[in-house]
Amino acid sequence: MSTKEIQIDGGQLQLLHSFPSPAAVVDEDGQLVITNKEWNNRSETNCFLQSVTSNGNLFECFREAAETGSDDALKVIIGLRRILDEETEYFETQYLNELDGERQWLNISIRVFKSRYAIFYVQEVTKHMQAFRELRDSRERYQQQFNYSLNGIIIGTPDGKVIDANPSACKILGYSKEELKRGGRNLIMDLKNPVNEEAHKKRDEQTFFEGEKLYVHKTGREIPVMVSSIMFRDKDGELSTINSFRDISKEKRIQKKLKNEQEFAQTTIASIPGIFYVLDTDGSFLQWNDAFIDQLGYSEEDMFGMKPVQLFHKDDKEEVSQKLNDVIRYGAAESVARVLTKEGEVRLFKLNARTFKNEDTTYIIGT
Repeated sequence: MSTKEIQIDGGQLQLLHSFPSPAAVVDEDGQLVITNKEWNNRSETNCFLQSVTSNGNLFECFREAAETGSDDALKVIIGLRRILDEETEYFETQYLNELDGERQWLNISIRVFKSRYAIFYVQEVTKHMQAFRELRDSRERYQQQFNYSLNGIIIGTPDGKVIDANPSACKILGYSKEELKRGGRNLIMDLKNPVNEEAHKKRDEQTFFEGEKLYVHKTGREIPVMVSSIMFRDKDGELSTINSFRDISKEKRIQKKLKNEQEFAQTTIASIPGIFYVLDTDGSFLQWNDAFIDQLGYSEEDMFGMKPVQLFHKDDKEEVSQKLNDVIRYGAAESVARVLTKEGEVRLFKLNARTFKNEDTTYIIGT
């Protein structure tokens, strides 16, 4: 651009050309008066600089963008006008330039140069803005996961300080976030409990622990929880912890109930005075009571892999096989047959058998 329209000494012009970013001097009408070397070099490849250079007037260029709905362009117009009217000495903003589907983020700064003149700086920051937006989106996703996770999440320090707790943690433990932050780890966990002591030791040694702990509800009741605890260094190099946990009280109650039912069933089977056994539909023994072993003399090892027909006298095996088929087909059958003890003694038994289903599997119960 021509330098005759404004008085600028050689030192100022040299300084303008030494700027690492595109820069231009504009007059009070927004007309480009001088552009530096970086501006001239990049205008061939930079769509924004190319557009401004071809127009020659910043006000016109940004007015066209503002008419298409660009709030960023409106901000630049107002900022540039205030600089040229000497209402302020400096203005800076981020500007999104969109042309033919291409999105380009620019950092625009404007300074007073001489009376009624300004220096207009342009720096492309597309990659920085993308990184910033990705980081912001990542933080927002994390915040969403933190706030709406069904698992309780507590962020703290290895010495037991609570920095933050999500709503699920507060719900599971019965405390507000402020109460947890004031009380810390000692409020919700007894480190002297052997379960917690072992978990804490493993986490300190390995920086990671996954398993069961016992937390304490605000009411004082113990809550069994499944925990994933990680120790890490934050951006300042300080050690922090993240504990994600869920209440497994219901699972524990179900496990206890099943165990009690199994123990009851085993006790009941063992107390049946006569012989009792359970077969699958292939005719293999699955379970038997103590009387079976006591009366017939077979060991536990003998029973595994043994078929029922092997227990009967050779003249009764065919009938017993038929009766097993009848049980499967009709649901019940009975017979009288000669049974052989392990020592070869023959005993006469009345046999009763019925089928029952557990979920999708059919079994045969015999006495």
